[in-house]
Amino acid sequence: YARNDIEALELLTEHVASKVCPEALDTDNRALALLQNVVRSQARLIALWMGVGFIHGVMNTDNMSLAGETIDFGPCAFMDQFEANKVFSSIDQGGRYAYSNQPSVGLWNLAQFATTLVPLINDDKSLAIEKATEAINEFRHIYNSEWLAVFGRKFGFSTHVDGDADIIAGFLKLMASAGADFTLAFRRLARTGLEGSEDLRLLFGDVHGLDDWLEAWRKRTDLDPRSRDEIRETMLAANPAFIPRNHRIEQMISAAVAGDFSVFETMNDVLAFPYSDQPEHAEFMNAPEADELVTKTFCGT
Repeated sequence: YARNDIEALELLTEHVASKVCPEALDTDNRALALLQNVVRSQARLIALWMGVGFIHGVMNTDNMSLAGETIDFGPCAFMDQFEANKVFSSIDQGGRYAYSNQPSVGLWNLAQFATTLVPLINDDKSLAIEKATEAINEFRHIYNSEWLAVFGRKFGFSTHVDGDADIIAGFLKLMASAGADFTLAFRRLARTGLEGSEDLRLLFGDVHGLDDWLEAWRKRTDLDPRSRDEIRETMLAANPAFIPRNHRIEQMISAAVAGDFSVFETMNDVLAFPYSDQPEHAEFMNAPEADELVTKTFCGT
């Protein structure tokens, strides 16, 4: 596109479509169909990131894959304590790639990609821009729907009703106020939240509003036709017990540099089954102590 080599652009677009979404080749507008597919896949991917507290770190356009997968796992990290604007990457001084900014950055990146396809979408540039813009504008709708589905499963919802977004946002707000661990809070909610709140209270302390929120959430789950055991199973399957915690990764790297790969091997085995309880490896589930916190990650990692 930068060289205005339209023939090469068309060949490249056809090749990428054949690998990423072959069905686009059977449409009247292959470039537009490819763009629509990439918009959908990125919206789903970022919603999944948000659901496990994952922060990519450097969401430059060259670090987004047209296949709907991410690349360049350099300064990425999973959150411990929940913070909507959490940043890890040492190069992200302004918070451009913060946790809560990932959907907006994804949308911006997609708009840059759409620009490169304009010459192929339609010979009439104005019409091509209009169609590309329509495809890009679908991102927000798809993302919001995917985000609601991802977080709905985390709270045990099998359907969507009005007010679900408020319940989800309420829990995230309580986590932020309490500085609660993202992964542990959801896992404990899944395991014991329907019956009690003792485990949760250890994470949330005396933060105001937890009891009221739990009451509202439990009333919402009562609308579900499934049994509490079935709801619990849904939640456990959507809320991992184990993530690659940053302080454990630091320990793993330090040991490996010294020639000891046993920490890596154990961690790799544990993370192969992130949704399964593994009491023998409980230390990999625990949040870091104050002196173990990792606040910055680097491309070299």
